Amino acid sequence: KYFPNYMNAKISETVMGPLIAANMSYHMPVKEAISIMGYMSTPFLASVSELMAPENAKELINQIPMHILKKVTTELVSKKKYMTAAGFVDVSDVLRLIELSKIIYKEEDLIRISTFVENKQYIAKIVEGFSDERLVKIITVAYQHDMQQEVLTVFTHLSPKEEQRILKIITQLPVNLKTTVLKDFEERIK
Repeated sequence: KYFPNYMNAKISETVMGPLIAANMSYHMPVKEAISIMGYMSTPFLASVSELMAPENAKELINQIPMHILKKVTTELVSKKKYMTAAGFVDVSDVLRLIELSKIIYKEEDLIRISTFVENKQYIAKIVEGFSDERLVKIITVAYQHDMQQEVLTVFTHLSPKEEQRILKIITQLPVNLKTTVLKDFEERIK
């Protein structure tokens, strides 16, 4: 409160540590917390995010500038902290999540994060924002890595219009994969 924010960030990283910083984030004005974050290192912010309860910081999470969120997301994904990343999905705005998904270049990482998100309807809304090309890659990777059940579960929460789009996308797949995916998809959608 009495120090400039760059100093508060330094004190947080060197003295207080990620646990205290995570707990303090719930009790600070959002504007102040975001200002302090701007002076923190990305690895430290990723460590803090692992210790946060996202449901207690929904307002803060949805106001963090995208450039900071992208760095933290990249750090979490590179460390394979899928459960931590998934914890923020339920409390984040869909448009922000679609934007963040663009910096997750490996479809396998997207699917692994999805496995830890309980609200599959929310994931379905994010999927609706993906291009056809991205969905082809997601489906292909899911079947290559035996993660198709996760993708199929999400697809069951799509709107009828989006289901039709997925069916159209599936018809563009190579013949062997197309047959398998169509069979699995139709069994799930019934």
